[in-house]
Amino acid sequence: MVVVTAHRVSLRKVANTLEERPPTLAVDLINLAAQLYAADRSSRRGRRWVRQLGVAVEVADPTPWQAALPCLGTALNKLTDDEWSINLVGERQPLPEEKQPWLLKSREHTLDAVALFSGGLDSFAGAAAWLVEHPDEVLGLVSISSSTVTGRVQKDLAAVLAACFPERTYHLLIPLNLVDAPDVERSQRTRGLVYTATAAAIAHTAGVERVLIFENGYGAINPRLLEYQEGSQATKSTHPHVVRLLEDSYRAAGLACRIELPNLTRTKAELLRMVPEQLRDVIRLTVSCDSFPLRRKEYKQCGHCGSCVLRQQALREAGLASHDRRDYISSPFLGSKELRHAALMAAQAKRLSQLTDDFDRAFEQWPEIGLGSEAQLSLDRVAWIDMLRRYGSEWERILANDSGLADLLGWTAIYD
Repeated sequence: MVVVTAHRVSLRKVANTLEERPPTLAVDLINLAAQLYAADRSSRRGRRWVRQLGVAVEVADPTPWQAALPCLGTALNKLTDDEWSINLVGERQPLPEEKQPWLLKSREHTLDAVALFSGGLDSFAGAAAWLVEHPDEVLGLVSISSSTVTGRVQKDLAAVLAACFPERTYHLLIPLNLVDAPDVERSQRTRGLVYTATAAAIAHTAGVERVLIFENGYGAINPRLLEYQEGSQATKSTHPHVVRLLEDSYRAAGLACRIELPNLTRTKAELLRMVPEQLRDVIRLTVSCDSFPLRRKEYKQCGHCGSCVLRQQALREAGLASHDRRDYISSPFLGSKELRHAALMAAQAKRLSQLTDDFDRAFEQWPEIGLGSEAQLSLDRVAWIDMLRRYGSEWERILANDSGLADLLGWTAIYD
């Protein structure tokens, strides 16, 4: 199926902040990722899940992207499970900001790295911890906003970090909207592509290589909740293997980027403990819900989706639950009977806590650990298994101290 899509993206604010004219290669990368994202959102999945998507992508110069297509196609297949056919068309018209030179520059500090900054808990906690650990470095916070609600959360959090770390952060916000394209597919498996591509393009514009993704290790590996989940039904947007494929495709096109996952061996709770004391009250401004923004003005988070459950579990384990927001529609941690995701995650945690050093067995149970490794053991994967085991033990501690929640989630039955 050929998908015709339209989108609108602006780099004006980024160009003004960096005082740099975006290179054609950088604009082409953002445009390519945005068009693939629009195609993904415009084509509904059927009962087979897998789709055949043909997309004509406009770039200014197709030549460098021909070398990137094989690796990019593999990454897209891992991300979405779909069969992609990408036709590069050299018809993209330049953006106004591509033509605008800066003769006089007022910005005193160059960037040392850029980081994905969604407005979620990991991106905020990771940025705060990184700025503490790297006191002499400047960080660009890359946000993509498709709604004013999301953009406001991102701006508010970036402003807090700017006040706490003067002259050490730059917020680089890019509006991205679908135009006259049906928004019918909710799985959004190409979101990771849009974020990494945009961050790599901005890093290229700023003349730096490091692109940071502050996702916690459990979220990055994202082990399946159900045995029958296959492929991208458990999202792999920040899985280290997929991230490496995306990095390789960007580098093949000529962008010198290095994408890092600095929290890959940390659980979410371990990451949250690294948030400086003076910023812990700001945790309540972050949003983690899979359905954000909700269409109910008085609530920001549903409370019972996978992301909401993981957020509450991690804050409890880290001793920071008092800093969480309270505008959940329904939360099993607050007595709600909406238990499906929480019960699945508790059952999964029990199995993860029992992981042993039988690595072949671990790969068999959790294929996500071995994705891209061809079942080859490495020190990285040993650390991932240990991290997942610690995550499972966190749930054990929480439910040992909350018998009511343990009963609701059937923890005793799981244990037996």
